[in-house]
Amino acid sequence: MASLIIDVFLLVLLVLIAVMVVRTCNLYAVIVMSGAYSLTSAAIFVNLDAVDVAFTEAAVGAGISTILFLAVMAYVPADEKPGLNRNFLAGFISVSYTHLRAHETRED
Repeated sequence: MASLIIDVFLLVLLVLIAVMVVRTCNLYAVIVMSGAYSLTSAAIFVNLDAVDVAFTEAAVGAGISTILFLAVMAYVPADEKPGLNRNFLAGFISVSYTHLRAHETRED
């Protein structure tokens, strides 16, 4: 029962971080939140007894990726340029693709 509560908490935290990443325009904050997303994913993998996958996610996702993103930030501006609002189209495409993939892999 405790494992289920922890899993649900971590999943809610993961969704909350993902929404914050999408809604933030400051690229430094996005980098920090993507590192937090990777560490939360690693915590979920540890809770599911996949320690090797958790270690890889923590090393690559939170470690190397964050360092590389911060190195790139030395060459780009810190704020995202205001542009055309294409979030709806991207969301629609993502949801449609996910629905098609789920339908494709469903066993009849």
